[in-house]
Amino acid sequence: MHTRTGITLVWLTVGAALAAGCDIEAESRSAEGSFERTLRVNGPVDLDILARSGRIDVRVGEGDAVRIVGRIRAYGSDFLLGGLGGAYTAEEQVKSLESSPPIEQDRNAIRVGDLRGPVFASNVSISYTVTVPADTRLRTSSRSGDQTIEAIQGPVVASSRSGRIQVGRVAGDVEIETRSGQVEVRLPSDGGARLDVETRSGAIDSEAPIVVNRRRAHRTVAATIGGGGRRVEVRTRSGSIRIR
Repeated sequence: MHTRTGITLVWLTVGAALAAGCDIEAESRSAEGSFERTLRVNGPVDLDILARSGRIDVRVGEGDAVRIVGRIRAYGSDFLLGGLGGAYTAEEQVKSLESSPPIEQDRNAIRVGDLRGPVFASNVSISYTVTVPADTRLRTSSRSGDQTIEAIQGPVVASSRSGRIQVGRVAGDVEIETRSGQVEVRLPSDGGARLDVETRSGAIDSEAPIVVNRRRAHRTVAATIGGGGRRVEVRTRSGSIRIR
């Protein structure tokens, strides 16, 4: 019995060492970089931002420019298509993104984060910090990266799988959808809003007086705060929702 226990411990130790070695190897294959672009605009902006696991931060800046800062982390990619194989190092991924960032502009319509082609098929994460004019209409989508959106005119449509979404002081309508990510909405100082909120298993918390209705396994809120006005719609599966 003692001998078998000793063997088990040895194998566990070796397994842990191998796992740690894999982590070190993966980390050693990674590469980081960044890019920055300033796009001139004239009038209200329509902005789309897509992300995988990177963060999205949107804030107000100049009235005639959209400034995009991207922080890249890459791990190398293997790509197979039609029987043809290709491999790209982390450094190659970073260099390609730095020289040609995933940014498209058509006048005041801007699209950020649409990664295409085999070099970006996998193992690339970009976090975006975007400074926009106040008069911006925004759509964002991420997998696991957190999102923070502050003080724009809106409307705002934001979605995520598991990342947290924080929206603060948006003047227009807000529509948010997540699977398990937490949601926090901070209303502008006038506080008026029409709420339409639903979660399957997450908590709903509001600093304004609301009534939480239970419908089958769901928790829902349909309420008017203050004088109403902007529409705030939130849908989650298991994420909690906070209205401030």
